[in-house]
Amino acid sequence: MRTRLLEDGSSSADANRIVADVDDRMGDCILRLYRLALNVGREWQPGLTNITAPTLILQGLKDRPVPPELAGSHPGARGSSARRTTLVSSDPMRWQGR
Repeated sequence: MRTRLLEDGSSSADANRIVADVDDRMGDCILRLYRLALNVGREWQPGLTNITAPTLILQGLKDRPVPPELAGSHPGARGSSARRTTLVSSDPMRWQGR
């Protein structure tokens, strides 16, 4: 996991902190979740067109499951006035709320 985080652009300190926070149970849950969603972007992308409230979509430039070109392909992704949805690209994109 640490190797993958480093490859995706996380700093060594961030990678160490993330790995330290993942126990066996959490790792198992994450793997089960990812294995259920084989084509995350293609499965979830159509639902993004139904967004009507102002929304912020955080999209990583190196996101392997949902590449930026797929995430930005729905009508509201680029800030259309109808859906007022904003696409913000960040590299790397890892939500690390604390």
